Amino acid sequence: MYNDPEQIIGKIKEDNTVVESEILSDDMKKRILEIELRRLDEMIPVVNKGLNDAFESEYVAVIIKRNDVQAIPMASLELLTKSGKLIGEEVYDEDELEEYRNRDDVYFISDNFVSFTNVSGMEAEEQYFLISEVGSKILGDIDLSNVKDMIMAIPSADTNDFFLKHYGYSTEDSLGSVLIGFTVE
Repeated sequence: MYNDPEQIIGKIKEDNTVVESEILSDDMKKRILEIELRRLDEMIPVVNKGLNDAFESEYVAVIIKRNDVQAIPMASLELLTKSGKLIGEEVYDEDELEEYRNRDDVYFISDNFVSFTNVSGMEAEEQYFLISEVGSKILGDIDLSNVKDMIMAIPSADTNDFFLKHYGYSTEDSLGSVLIGFTVE
C-alpha cells in the first residue's frame, strides 16, 4: 500500500501515455467544481457522479494522457428520470447495438446513444444525464491495485479544455484528462 500521494503520482507517471500528473490544489478543485456545476444549468442537467465521488476522496489528481496511443475509455452515460427510471444510455457493444437496431421501442439519438420509448411516465418527470466513474484500465499496465479507494472520472469537455490550456497544451492536441480520487493510509 502506498502511503504517500507523491509516490502514487510517480507511479502514474511511469505510464508512457501520461504527459502530466499532479495532485490538485484546493484552488484548482474549486475551479473545476465551478466549471462542472454549470452543467447542472443545461436544458437536461448533467450530473458527473464519477467526478463527485472522486472529489470526496482525500486526494484528487489530474492526469493528462495521450489519446493517440491508448484512447481514454468512455464513462458510462445514462439518461434517467428524477425517480431513477432509465430512459436512455450509451452503448458501445456491437452485438447490443444490433439488438437495439432491431427493436421498435428504441430510438437512436446518436450512433451509440439509445433512448427507450416505452418507459411509462417519463414525459412527466424531470430528466438528467448521469456520468459514472471509469475503470482503472485507463493507466494501462500500471498496477495501482493497492491504492485505497481509488475512483477514476472523466471530466466534462469544458473541464478537459481548462486542464489542457492550464498545462500549456492545445485543445487540438490528441490529449485527454482524467481525474483520480484516492486515499492514503
